[in-house]
Amino acid sequence: MKKLFIVFLVLGVLLSLMGVVMAQESLIYDLESSDAFMYYATFIGEYSGKIYCQAYHATADYYQQSLELELQKQVNGSWEKVTSWYKSGYDIKLEIEEFYPQSSGTYRCKSIHNAGGETKVSYSDTWTF
Repeated sequence: MKKLFIVFLVLGVLLSLMGVVMAQESLIYDLESSDAFMYYATFIGEYSGKIYCQAYHATADYYQQSLELELQKQVNGSWEKVTSWYKSGYDIKLEIEEFYPQSSGTYRCKSIHNAGGETKVSYSDTWTF
């Protein structure tokens, strides 16, 4: 029963992401997985003239977990932190979705996913405004 619930949960999240993707003017994403994480991902895009950042993950079980999302800008070939957001809780999923005022430059989002004794880092693709 638990596996069936998780399958429907994943399908629901994927279907809801299709709606998000259709609502976005532009979006880049890539899903990854591990032993503790059924999937985790970091996105960057543009929506209504703002930088759109999203990170989320779903775990195979309930864990105390955390998620940090950082918007970075490329400056002289290095990545510098612009701002960051944090969320934690005891659950099977976490998500952060934020917007930031757009200015010219090349950006990416970095996220740190912690759950079940695992720490995973993921990056979005780069985005130039």
